[in-house]
Amino acid sequence: MFQAVLLYLTIFSNLVSLTVPKGSTTHLREIVIGRCWDYQRLKSHEVTKNCSKIWGIFSKAFAYKDPCSVSLADYKPYFDEVGMDIVKPNKSLFWSGTYKEAHLFSDFDSRFTTLEDTMAGWMVNNLTWCGTQDNTTSGDGIDYSSCPASNKNCDYITHFWGQASERFAKKASGIVRVLVNGSRLSASGYPAFKNDSYFATWELPNLRVKEVTNLVVLVVHTIGVDSTNLESCGKGSIKLLQDTASNRGIKTTCYDDPDQVQHLLCADHPLAKECIFFKNSERKISQTVNQGWKGWKVLAITLSAVVGVCLIAAAVLFICRRRLVNGMFSVGYKNHTDP
Repeated sequence: MFQAVLLYLTIFSNLVSLTVPKGSTTHLREIVIGRCWDYQRLKSHEVTKNCSKIWGIFSKAFAYKDPCSVSLADYKPYFDEVGMDIVKPNKSLFWSGTYKEAHLFSDFDSRFTTLEDTMAGWMVNNLTWCGTQDNTTSGDGIDYSSCPASNKNCDYITHFWGQASERFAKKASGIVRVLVNGSRLSASGYPAFKNDSYFATWELPNLRVKEVTNLVVLVVHTIGVDSTNLESCGKGSIKLLQDTASNRGIKTTCYDDPDQVQHLLCADHPLAKECIFFKNSERKISQTVNQGWKGWKVLAITLSAVVGVCLIAAAVLFICRRRLVNGMFSVGYKNHTDP
């Protein structure tokens, strides 16, 4: 009986923790300032900022305020101060429903640059924050106990990330890439290209048509999951994405499960059928090498035979010429000595 009651209480507490909104991340100030300095350590040749100043500007946007009253304009000074100079031509990588895959692919700006790879996004990525007007619960105007659920009437989260997405999109130039999940419709019922996603709402509409030469759509599918309800290039919501970009005058190219992404994903699923191409490639390479080696063996034998014949012919010719010359000298000598 006691164990049953304990199990019930455990399940109930877990459900409560899932339904009750969490407050701001503990030690938010220290984390943001620490990330700021660490980012500059990692990108010392590109960024030089005053981290205490940045925290002051960031916290002023929401501290001591009702979260639902915070606006886009409140975060403008933060983005103006931090900037997005790290975004270079041909390196912008957008994502929708592929957070893990996109950042594995970008490798923190080594291959490509996501919004979360910029200083403005990296400092607060995966953190929670909201303000409070109740000075009795917090000395810094930040609510660490409970932040309201974000909705249409109180969308305080979008006021930050929406503006971040818009600025990131306006920095993109050259070849621009977006990584979408072609398996999401089957897994959760959401299409790969959602009309209300950050990419559809804030990023795609703010791409500069004259600066973007090509929008490359990279469609990935969940490895190891069989499903017939998959989206791919030119179909479903991905076709809508391509058409939306084309209607804006942006050229699009689309690839299903591109090798450069699939290779990275298969590192975690080496035995999945989608990753058999590694073994097939190895077999093909082996066959090619073996076939090439057999060809070289035939060629070597042929050349050896030809060289052997030439050497024999040269030897015979040398012997014949020597005998002929000796015969001529013998005749001449006898004629000269005969009386």
